Amino acid sequence: MKNHILKLLNYPNPFRLKNGTEIRYSLGDSISNVEVQIYDMRGLLVERLDLSYPEEGTKGGLNRIKINEDILGTNIFAGVYFYFVISDGDLLGKGKMLILP
Repeated sequence: MKNHILKLLNYPNPFRLKNGTEIRYSLGDSISNVEVQIYDMRGLLVERLDLSYPEEGTKGGLNRIKINEDILGTNIFAGVYFYFVISDGDLLGKGKMLILP
């Protein structure tokens, strides 16, 4: 895999949906588009975020994706969710987050 993430984590974790969390990642210079997929414990896709063509100056630096009720909606239940960061069909990284009630 020629594209890779140098760092991938979300903070805070666990978190309350109203306060949110940030997925922080660092991209290699050759990555031009990013997609984040969030799944519940049953393996159902909850949200897909298209982050095509990150802003100028973010390649090779720290990028942040804010995840909160504005993104996921208020119908999301407390529990464990998994996120996958993908670029051009390549899995760049994955993580687990816990939403508190």
